[in-house]
Amino acid sequence: IDLKTAKALRSEFTGFTAWETARDPARRRLFVSIPFRSIVAVVDEKTLKVVREIPSGLGARALAADVTGRRLFVGSQLSSTVEVFDLDSFKRIGRFYVFMPRYFVYDVTKHELFTAGTAGIYKIKI
Repeated sequence: IDLKTAKALRSEFTGFTAWETARDPARRRLFVSIPFRSIVAVVDEKTLKVVREIPSGLGARALAADVTGRRLFVGSQLSSTVEVFDLDSFKRIGRFYVFMPRYFVYDVTKHELFTAGTAGIYKIKI
């Protein structure tokens, strides 16, 4: 979006119900959660084309990228899980229970992930 003209500079359809986004600036990729398909789309930042899909838990919604630790956190609301993926291989390297996570904030200096959901706020030491 050009803030002066309020016009879209570029857009690309990634699928219905695209929800959250996270960015990996070193690899020039975006991540887009698509909860009704239970995937995270990996999007090339320059072309806005989907280059890969990462299968995730039911209702994938919340996203956070830890680019220094090369990890992607995916909160799946309906399966009440947080999954951790390696940013190089896209393999799942961890999964744990958090009741209905909705939004993430990651503190790269303290290696802490904060999430809010229907059961309150969680602080997770990574």
